[in-house]
Amino acid sequence: MPQINDAFNAAIADVANKNSLQEKLLRYYQANGATSNDVQDAEVEFLNARLIAAGDLQDRWLTYLRGKGFTGSLNEMKYAWAIGGMIV
Repeated sequence: MPQINDAFNAAIADVANKNSLQEKLLRYYQANGATSNDVQDAEVEFLNARLIAAGDLQDRWLTYLRGKGFTGSLNEMKYAWAIGGMIV
């Protein structure tokens, strides 16, 4: 199976010269409810905007992805979500 980072990288479009995975994730989170310019904070804000505010970051992701119908480990669900286009 390809790496999860490869799936994230492929799911988020390149823009000008800001195309590191961290820059892409920050753009994605900001486009979907985050306001922070720090990717880790923006990730939490993205989940908060989805009303997933309880638990640590891993628990939040599990709640969010299971709520979208994904199953398996957290990495398996994130991978499936990414190759599916990261639909919010």
